Amino acid sequence: MNETKSLRFVDLFAGIGGFHLALRRLGHNCVFASEIDKKLRDRYEENFGMYGDAVQGDITNIDLETIPSHDILCAGFPCQPFSKAGSQLGLKDLVQGTLFQSIIEVLEKRHPEYLILENVGNFSRHDNGNTWKIVKENLEQLGYDIVASEPKTSNGIGLISPHHYGFPHQRERFYILGTKHKIPVALRDFLSKKPEIKDADDYVTLSSLIQETLSDGDKEETALNKVHEKSINHWNKLLQNIPRDKHIPSPIWGDEIDAYYPYNEKVPSDLSKKEAILLGIDMDKLPSYAKRMGPFPRWKQKYIENSRKWFNDIKPYIPEGWVEGLKEFHQSLRKLEWHCDNSNTSKNKERDIWDHIIQVRSSGLRVRPYDRIPALVAFTSTQIPILGPHRRHITRQEGLLFQGFDKDHVLPKSRTESFRALGNAVHVGVVGKLAEKLLHNG
Repeated sequence: MNETKSLRFVDLFAGIGGFHLALRRLGHNCVFASEIDKKLRDRYEENFGMYGDAVQGDITNIDLETIPSHDILCAGFPCQPFSKAGSQLGLKDLVQGTLFQSIIEVLEKRHPEYLILENVGNFSRHDNGNTWKIVKENLEQLGYDIVASEPKTSNGIGLISPHHYGFPHQRERFYILGTKHKIPVALRDFLSKKPEIKDADDYVTLSSLIQETLSDGDKEETALNKVHEKSINHWNKLLQNIPRDKHIPSPIWGDEIDAYYPYNEKVPSDLSKKEAILLGIDMDKLPSYAKRMGPFPRWKQKYIENSRKWFNDIKPYIPEGWVEGLKEFHQSLRKLEWHCDNSNTSKNKERDIWDHIIQVRSSGLRVRPYDRIPALVAFTSTQIPILGPHRRHITRQEGLLFQGFDKDHVLPKSRTESFRALGNAVHVGVVGKLAEKLLHNG
């Protein structure tokens, strides 16, 4: 098709408009959007100058007649389980009552030539693969040739993340692309081969997106929690005391220092009160993850075993008073996930958590190399990444840039709502690259 031709698109479950911005940058025109959240809808109108019937609310309450004809349907639709009963009534019956049904109804009504859909990374495994199977078959039944970024194969890229294409952001997502014609070979190749980023100009560096000067408001918003800061310094004291040739496993569970409760054939819940006393185990002081009933899953046994072995190995290097100091912190801060020893940014350097990207998670302090930001999480603001060298969380504007938006894109008023919206957004740069291959055969 002609690369210069402007196409019409609709943006369903629009959020803050990642699809819109990506396609607008390619010269295409949005003719309709829907977003159930009133605050996000207001910001969408403000960012894109669309009002009235062009931006509507809950897609399930919209009269299909009000949706204009269009060439491309875009949607980052919510993931829901589909019915396993009633399959004898046909594929369409299986999506009844789900939000995907609304997409099907729009496709049936307007028959756009292309579709671009996005979902979470584990979408194809959702409901044991049943959900993806039903979605794909429904789309094919409507006459679309479909290709998707399914989980990684031996020679493929698998799920798509911005860092695959030179953006400093790791966020694996499942994309579904379809056309009424035949999927372009360039797109199939794009989804099946690892990208080759040969030119330095293809990269956007992390440092280029960091704000060096912050407003007073940003300083206040991004300031570290004092307890979190103290826990980072506490773990740093241990890491910097360990010889560089000593491997650091991940995760490290600090509660396993000198722990000896059973975790294989038997677990603490199997012990009688008398057995616990004889073994010298104080059941009240066990970490919460050790108090569950029944056998521990294999992954938990492995983490406990690795942590105990490691702490026993590095005992001579544990600073005096460090173990007692660790007990002052919440259980989540007594865990460390260290992912830095093998990175190019960390080799042959002193281990210093403040050199890296940090997240405070329920699974522990997660530390990654200072080269890309981890996925922004929609359901919690407590995991907003910390820029170690700057000793602060990222700003909203930096969050926008990491997701490929312009830094002046208008977000919701509260920081929590802003990062929830960013966590739900598609990466503008990734959508742009996929759309170019789908729409322009290039």
